[in-house]
Amino acid sequence: MKTKLRILFAIAVTASARSNAQVTPAQHKAVYIQSLKAGDFNTAIQAANYIVAADSKSGFRDSLAILYYNAGNLNPAYYWAETLLQQKPSDISMLEVKAGCLKNSNNALQAIDAYTSLLKAKPDAVYAYELMNLQYGVQRLIECASVGEQTLQNIKIDSNLVLYYTMDGKKKLQTPLKAGVYNVYGMALSDLKKLPEAEKAFEQALLLDKEYTPARKNLEAVQQLKLAFEKPNEVKKEAAKLNE
Repeated sequence: MKTKLRILFAIAVTASARSNAQVTPAQHKAVYIQSLKAGDFNTAIQAANYIVAADSKSGFRDSLAILYYNAGNLNPAYYWAETLLQQKPSDISMLEVKAGCLKNSNNALQAIDAYTSLLKAKPDAVYAYELMNLQYGVQRLIECASVGEQTLQNIKIDSNLVLYYTMDGKKKLQTPLKAGVYNVYGMALSDLKKLPEAEKAFEQALLLDKEYTPARKNLEAVQQLKLAFEKPNEVKKEAAKLNE
């Protein structure tokens, strides 16, 4: 029994000594890199936190923001992004994290401001598309149409960029990003009663992707609205002829 107790005591002392040994920043960095390679983001976040705690000006702060965001942990992601933006307001990566956090937290109005800042800092169709969707969602239609027009006129949209969507619960589908921009642009124009312009926008979307169901349905709706407006005018014309 005494032998066993001595062994247990020795193990406890050894473990205690190890736990009291100070882990160096280099070791935390090694754990961070190893965790990323293994796809263990929780451990990578923990290691990055230790690194930042040891050096408050560490370059790992932006890594923390991105890691937290990719893990879906929006509050700390937003905290670190906002902290870094106070020091460097034009940091594109942190502007992206901040805007994404606000959008995914359903803070539409603040997300609109964030994507507006992001788009000014770096004209990019991806940011424009996100901004247009947010603007359309809160019925800021004139702004949405304006961003769509400026994007289509002034920003070169890579044909390889795609966006994903689902229809009627079916599997995830994809379409060129430019088709998506045209579609949201057309939606805003349609709600602004600019039906001919909306019709052209939806047609442009379908030229890029003839299978793009949202644009096709929107085009059909606009064409029906145009017919509905045209019929009363035709009746008035006929009545005018009869009265001549």
